Amino acid sequence: MASKNGWTWDPARQDYYYVTRDSYGQLTCSVSRTINSPQLSSRRTPRRAMSTPSEVRAQMPHLIQGTPENGWYETLDASYRMRTGAEIYQFFRLGKVFAMLHIQAASLNALQSMSDNITVVKYGEHAFSQIRRFIVVEVRRGFVYACPITTYSGRGCLKAGCEPSEHSVVYVRGYEPNSCYLPGEYEAGLIKKPICIIPANGSIGIQTASRVHYCKAYPIEMNVKVKNIGDVAPDDLSDFIRYYQEMNGLTPVPLPV
Repeated sequence: MASKNGWTWDPARQDYYYVTRDSYGQLTCSVSRTINSPQLSSRRTPRRAMSTPSEVRAQMPHLIQGTPENGWYETLDASYRMRTGAEIYQFFRLGKVFAMLHIQAASLNALQSMSDNITVVKYGEHAFSQIRRFIVVEVRRGFVYACPITTYSGRGCLKAGCEPSEHSVVYVRGYEPNSCYLPGEYEAGLIKKPICIIPANGSIGIQTASRVHYCKAYPIEMNVKVKNIGDVAPDDLSDFIRYYQEMNGLTPVPLPV
């Protein structure tokens, strides 16, 4: 993992990036081309970017915040962009599946693995960055709660410490969901109904070991740069929301018509 004057080289993006903390103490990533590109600096600034009310933000230390001050688009992939205006609530709705660059403090295991996604930030802290996928389970003013999709490094719910009963298989429409189970997963407790995803376009795929975790919803601001992955199939949406509510002890709320 090469570095240059505090910047870290990302071979996947073929660019340098730098991770630091913003005024709220949240980790934020800056890409070299975002800062140095005349073309990007001339792009139109969105008129209105939805953000979480300050009084709510102050009570949510783990809120994943957007960085509208760094531009509207992800420099190296314009499919990752911020939603603004009327599009915000059209996009961030129940069952929406999206991808985003997620940065968090690096765990001991991540540091020991010497991952290329680890970088040093201000005050010598370490941060872990990766593209992650989420499914919206609650819509609030300026932010959503979203459950993560993960493969657990290809091990599915057989990973040590994973509780299979807190998950469902997720798969792309057109695939046979039963083929996505790893040997022994169902017997270990992965018995919730598989959740079908209708992809935003034909180029989008989901690894067979992908699982959605109902017990670890993240609060994410609506001004983050995200890529449209697709939507939970209408026939599975009510089950998906019900599983989330049951696993978190929430009062069932009927889906909007």
